[in-house]
Amino acid sequence: MSSPKAIEFNHVTVKYGASVALEDITFAIDEGDYVGIIGPNGGGKTTILKTILGLVQPISGRVTILGVSPRKARPQIGYVPQIAQFERLYPINVMDVVLMGRLSKTPLFRQYSVKDKTLALESLALAGIADLRNHQLGRLSGGQIQRVMVARALAGQPKILLLDEPTASVDIRAEQNFYELLAELSKNMTIILVSHDIGVVSRQVKSLACLNRKLFHHGAKEILPSVMESVYGCPVDLIAHGTPHRVLPNHGREEQYND
Repeated sequence: MSSPKAIEFNHVTVKYGASVALEDITFAIDEGDYVGIIGPNGGGKTTILKTILGLVQPISGRVTILGVSPRKARPQIGYVPQIAQFERLYPINVMDVVLMGRLSKTPLFRQYSVKDKTLALESLALAGIADLRNHQLGRLSGGQIQRVMVARALAGQPKILLLDEPTASVDIRAEQNFYELLAELSKNMTIILVSHDIGVVSRQVKSLACLNRKLFHHGAKEILPSVMESVYGCPVDLIAHGTPHRVLPNHGREEQYND
């Protein structure tokens, strides 16, 4: 008997009132896949993550995560949200933030155990920021804060990692380093990354999808211009700047993309 898919949508539609956020979406992701989902703002990218987490209920269709419902699978999912504005003077250190990733594994009102603290330290090491564990969160750079959020998600020992616009607040160098981290993590877990910015999707993803209410996903690492135009509603030209990103296949002598 074959093992269940990591994520499976079967004719899923999600609405907010009369507004359709996701329309008749069917796709499946194998365990160990690393998927980039791109699409315009308002196209449903955050909604699809919330649906995977069980925070949003479809009006029709069925979602299964690791063979069970999203709510049952939630302890197996790590989530890295967009970095929101926060009070940088708030006196919380990195270790305290990462330990929050253990809350779903810790009984209510119980102090963190030795295991919790050990896993938090291991997660910081995986994210490459073990040396920052005692630093105040608000004094870190955008790239460092994003790694803290990843470490917090990893502390829960997830099988699936979801990332919502993970490089929106970081510079180019931090962005490249962050994608190298994700490539390493993808060796041991399923990763879904969503972004509205076509240019930041890393070539290291194993497959790409386009989402604008409807999802276009064929398991390929590149997306045809015709699909991009359907999703964005207009012709799309991509310009590479030497960073390791590749969305469209090479087409034409004047448009060359780095491998």
